[in-house]
Amino acid sequence: MKNPFEIIGYRIDYYIRGKYIGSKKTDKPDRDVMGYQGRTTFNLPADTILKKKKYKMGTEVTTECMILCGKYIGTQEDKINAMLNSRIPYAKI
Repeated sequence: MKNPFEIIGYRIDYYIRGKYIGSKKTDKPDRDVMGYQGRTTFNLPADTILKKKKYKMGTEVTTECMILCGKYIGTQEDKINAMLNSRIPYAKI
């Protein structure tokens, strides 16, 4: 299925023991599978700063890559038709 949104970039979220500790924005994804299904666990290869806090090298973290989407690509009529054909019920115009 074609993505109807322009892709601005990608965000890599970091978790320690299931708790969100921060994220980093990148231009290219570091994995093929996005979202929860693409989670990976590894030890930090170097000291990392997230949200003004320093995490030491060797700390075990779980990462998840997400797509950052921008505006809808298409005409105003395409946008309205996409909303009307989605699973969420909208009132007809």
